[in-house]
Amino acid sequence: MMRNYTFSKWMKRLADNRWSLLKATGMGLFVGLFIAFCIPNEYECSIFTVPESTGISLTDETYGLSIDAALGNDRIQDALLPSLYPQLIASPTFLVPLFEVPVQPSFCLPDSTISLYEYMDRHQRRPWWNFLQSAFSKAVGLLTGSFLEKPRRVETNYTGEQTEACPGILSLSAKDSGIAGAIRSRLTIGVDREKRTITITCRMQDPHVATAVADTVRSRIQALITDYRTQKERKNLAHVQEWHCQARERYYQAQETQAAFEDSHRDLSTRMARKELVNLQIKTAQAREEYERTARLVQAAEVRLVKVRPVFAVIQPATTPVDPVSPSLLKYMAVFALLGFLVGCAGIWVRGRRGRSASHG
Repeated sequence: MMRNYTFSKWMKRLADNRWSLLKATGMGLFVGLFIAFCIPNEYECSIFTVPESTGISLTDETYGLSIDAALGNDRIQDALLPSLYPQLIASPTFLVPLFEVPVQPSFCLPDSTISLYEYMDRHQRRPWWNFLQSAFSKAVGLLTGSFLEKPRRVETNYTGEQTEACPGILSLSAKDSGIAGAIRSRLTIGVDREKRTITITCRMQDPHVATAVADTVRSRIQALITDYRTQKERKNLAHVQEWHCQARERYYQAQETQAAFEDSHRDLSTRMARKELVNLQIKTAQAREEYERTARLVQAAEVRLVKVRPVFAVIQPATTPVDPVSPSLLKYMAVFALLGFLVGCAGIWVRGRRGRSASHG
């Protein structure tokens, strides 16, 4: 009973101060609209693809041969599964080559392009409060004496080269790492394991840049997976081609040896000569059989090299977006309107507490 009385009393107080609540809500709407207009627009481009199955047969049905069995290799499962693609695009070895991707933002002339590195470094719009935050950080650094210290050397252009001392290590400056992280934060890969589909999404402040980067990421992923899947098959093809060349040389040598023997022993009057001719004919036949076998292996390896290439069926290609996906005016207005309403309610509650304290005093 007491709770119902308190609730009705509180609702009556809100009704009496409805104009204050409307003012607070209206101010919240205005603040939300102002903040939404201060945030740069962002456009999103999505590519919907379906990769083929990674299963590869060991035996080539066309030629009835097993390249792995012929070379003594074991069956190795595919390591770069679609579920690992999000980790793949997060690696610096994938992000650094994207620095040189040519993009054509809306402000560029029709025949001119800039690199993605330059676009991310010089043409990113930021809200005004970011400048206040930067100024505050500089002021704190000035007060703490950080500006008096010798600044670290920061390279202006990225160094996507490997160091001479450690050729397997990629050397990036702090600025390059920051731009790589900014590019990574704008890329998203969604993997649906049930439907075996992959969605590549890129969000940028310019619609043309978002489209170009999304399509480049798709092609780079396909090229990387193709290189990984065909690396072993290219080695196998090189081995069997070398094997085929050696067998061809042995076959030609056996033919020349047999022809030279027949020319020097045309009469074949002795048994020893006839026996030697039979041996040479057997060696030539064996060399020819080995030569034909390796030729079939080369053909089978070439077929395998084509078969293991991954195929990405693009269901939804990269299309330049028209409308921005963020910021959402309705979202910001609704959130700040609710916040203004709650602030108005809190003000009414505080004024009520002060009034009761004054009456008791």
